[in-house]
Amino acid sequence: MTGLPADLGDGLVLRRGRPEDAGPLQDLAVEVFREEDGSVDEPVVAWMGELLDGSHPVVTPDLFTIVEDTGNREIVSTLCLIPQEWAYSGIPFGVGRVELVGTREAYRRRGLIRRQMDAVHAWSAGRGHLAQAITGIPWFYRQFGYDMAVDLGGGRSCRADALPLAPDPDPWVVRPATAGDAGEIARIYDDGMDRYLVTCRRSAGVWAFELGGRAPGSAWSRPHLVVERDGRTAGVATYHRFSSDTVWLTLCEIDPSAGWRDGTLAVLRHLTGLLGEGERSRFTLRLAHGAVHPGAAALPDVLTEARRPYAWYIRVADLPAFLRRVAPVLEWNLSESPFAGHNGTLRINTYHGGFWIRLEDGALADAGELAPMHPEDGDAAFPDHSFLQLLFGRRSMDRLLEARPDCRAKDDAVAGLLDALFPEAPSFVFALA
Repeated sequence: MTGLPADLGDGLVLRRGRPEDAGPLQDLAVEVFREEDGSVDEPVVAWMGELLDGSHPVVTPDLFTIVEDTGNREIVSTLCLIPQEWAYSGIPFGVGRVELVGTREAYRRRGLIRRQMDAVHAWSAGRGHLAQAITGIPWFYRQFGYDMAVDLGGGRSCRADALPLAPDPDPWVVRPATAGDAGEIARIYDDGMDRYLVTCRRSAGVWAFELGGRAPGSAWSRPHLVVERDGRTAGVATYHRFSSDTVWLTLCEIDPSAGWRDGTLAVLRHLTGLLGEGERSRFTLRLAHGAVHPGAAALPDVLTEARRPYAWYIRVADLPAFLRRVAPVLEWNLSESPFAGHNGTLRINTYHGGFWIRLEDGALADAGELAPMHPEDGDAAFPDHSFLQLLFGRRSMDRLLEARPDCRAKDDAVAGLLDALFPEAPSFVFALA
């Protein structure tokens, strides 16, 4: 759906957002976004305002969908698109992040979210985005073509009072970041992202917004820290109190030459110092940076408790286009495997459709859509959108075959070729919100 406004029937109209919708949308957020105890989720309400007040680097009111009841002129449902750039092993690709999905209770189960998702998917494609992404409740977004394909959160934790003492003298200083640190933070962040498959690209301008442009109390307003060793910048960290007894360290990047163990400990000690004396015995410090992180690996004796990651929902409507975009990565993967120089066409059945990849001397010569005639067509099959878990390195073929009985490979050679093209690899997406 691209033609808006659109009549949805029953007196409802779907249209783009306008600047004057800011107040009514925040009123909607007050009703729709609530904590488990029924209280208003004030940070989300503030975030909604921040996205509409003109301060955000990429979001404008017309990136919101609005479902309006023409009878009472009330906004009854909404969501928004947050354009950004991610990278696949360093190759950039556009992403439309969908967020703030909400409908007043009396208007639910009428298909309003589906109509709005169709609209923002079209907007996103029109901007050249090759994927859409969303964080959200279990299962719900699978019905719109998404799969939980990239790890989100997880990590390791410890009690705040369990940290070893700092050295004396201590060469490490951890201080609040300022707008003037944006360039150095961007550099350190970019260096750290090199170790991951899927990441979010952040410019110095985005970092400047994070450091000084966020609305007070916004859901995504985070304290940012600069880590120094012997007077030079050696790291960056971001944290927030996720609950009444946990401090989440959501970003921690340390210059490897300065020392991951001591640098991460310095950040954790700083967070402990922000707690009151009586809080330290009951607070948990969680390095929520995914299942694979050098700081956690360097502190196995300190960060002793593990937490499984959740996942990003990812949608890729045109898989051949995405594969052509990241072809250099796939070709590199293949060249480093026993399938180097492979020739042949790989046909993938997704049951609702499919695609093919043609390899010539280990290079991706082309890719296109496949129209399977029956479930047994193709060299491999992936139910629903589970191929995305392989594409984004979250699961190997063996793990997918174990988890999904209707996932299949024609033989071990096909399974091996798929693993060679799409090896398991950690990702970390510190997305723009």
